[in-house]
Amino acid sequence: MRMTPQQRINKLDRWKSPPSVAEEARLDRARRMVTNAVKQHPPFAGLGLSVEPKGSWANNTNVSSDSDMDIKVEFTQRIYRGSPAGMTSWDLMLQNSNYNGSWTPEKFRSELGIALRRASSAVDASRNVAFYVPSVPGSRPDTDVVPCFTYVHKPAFGDPNRGTVVFTKDGKHIVNWSQQQLDNGRAKNTRTPLCQPWVRRPASSG
Repeated sequence: MRMTPQQRINKLDRWKSPPSVAEEARLDRARRMVTNAVKQHPPFAGLGLSVEPKGSWANNTNVSSDSDMDIKVEFTQRIYRGSPAGMTSWDLMLQNSNYNGSWTPEKFRSELGIALRRASSAVDASRNVAFYVPSVPGSRPDTDVVPCFTYVHKPAFGDPNRGTVVFTKDGKHIVNWSQQQLDNGRAKNTRTPLCQPWVRRPASSG
């Protein structure tokens, strides 16, 4: 069934609206589940790890009752550097050869999977980028948990840009500027007026 113009406007307004109390609590339970899983995993003790929501909930929009949750778990003690688009194979090889610690991307992904499975035995670790944690009806939504490392790009002029890099299971890497996306999204929400019905203007008689 096709929606009327007013129904479309109402749906867009719901997407732009902040979460209700019930939606907020539901999404926060997902965040706390991941946070507690990380805190209670012994190999992570003393490490610099940051657990933060991404996407719509962090941006305070589009959090209807059927929304899923995106959470990044960022390893902040190991920093990768490169261009805004990523690292060349040579850059990556040099940075890996200069690192003397034990926390490789493979080890971090593996340990995060173990930590999450202690919190939920239904965790799906087969996906290329994120761990998938199925919803618990009436408690928390579907949750995608992304293991990532701090990533820095230093331009020729100006301050360094900080993002994250995800090392996928197929051996590739994805650079994500989630903080900049979040800041830009919040700024856009602040300056974007409520949608107004489109009205056809009468044709000029002159």
